Amino acid sequence: MTMKANRILAIIALALVAVTALTIAVINTTQEKKYSKDTPQGVVQRYLDAVFTGDYNTAATYISTESECTATDLDRTFIPSRPRIYLKSTSVVGSTAQVQIQVEQGDSGILDNPSTEEHVIRLVKPENTWLLTGVPWPLYDCGVIQK
Repeated sequence: MTMKANRILAIIALALVAVTALTIAVINTTQEKKYSKDTPQGVVQRYLDAVFTGDYNTAATYISTESECTATDLDRTFIPSRPRIYLKSTSVVGSTAQVQIQVEQGDSGILDNPSTEEHVIRLVKPENTWLLTGVPWPLYDCGVIQK
């Protein structure tokens, strides 16, 4: 190889290192937005925080008693490791709400292709607090195993 080709390769390598460092810096400094606990998206955020820290008893307190889902259902479900969750939209009509989220799982390196799925989490507000209803993600069934 000529000296010119070596310099070009060195410049390209340095540029890749700089882009990678910048990407890591942006990812590590991005702060998570905290939603008010009085909003549907705030309740969903707290529920998911409890789920992903393994505090299923707390997570279950955000689920309506009208749902068949309990902490026991969370104990036995597959909980993905370190997904990235993004709020897509929130719709509130009276005492019901829907929060649509996008979930990315897997590595997000330069050549990686993380899997992406969307979920709608439904909520009701029977009194002064929003509660999840139905079968909220990451649950897929509830009340199947009876004791």
